[in-house]
Amino acid sequence: MTTTVGTVFYIAPELLESSDQKTDHLNKKTADIAKKVDVYSFSIILWEVFFERIPYVDDIQSSTFKVPYLVIQGLRPLILFKNREEIRMWINTTSSIMSRETISNMDNMVDAIYEYFELMKKCWNKEPQERPSFDEIREVLSSILTKINQDH
Repeated sequence: MTTTVGTVFYIAPELLESSDQKTDHLNKKTADIAKKVDVYSFSIILWEVFFERIPYVDDIQSSTFKVPYLVIQGLRPLILFKNREEIRMWINTTSSIMSRETISNMDNMVDAIYEYFELMKKCWNKEPQERPSFDEIREVLSSILTKINQDH
């Protein structure tokens, strides 16, 4: 199981809580929750890969030492859009390689991005037992990849 050693940006909230809270939380099926700790870390990596940025940089004003407290309070990296229409506008306005000219099926791309972020949000759920397994994550990512490949 991952412990509290590591970069604070990737540590699951249940590992950051006080020792009494952590003991109560982790005693509820320790083996299952141990895997869910890594699912949380993976969600932060999903965010970082998509936006090509360091997580939380826009959310913290002065110190990365604030991140653990803010994560316990529910802070997660900023997602720039809340629905499919905002994703579509983002694709149309970003200077990224994704543009209307390079995407043959805009609806598929928008759906794929939306599903990616829905998966990410499930993976960083504060409650470990609510996070998907890596088998479920693989299925969703495979489905997203299939959707994207339909454009090429």
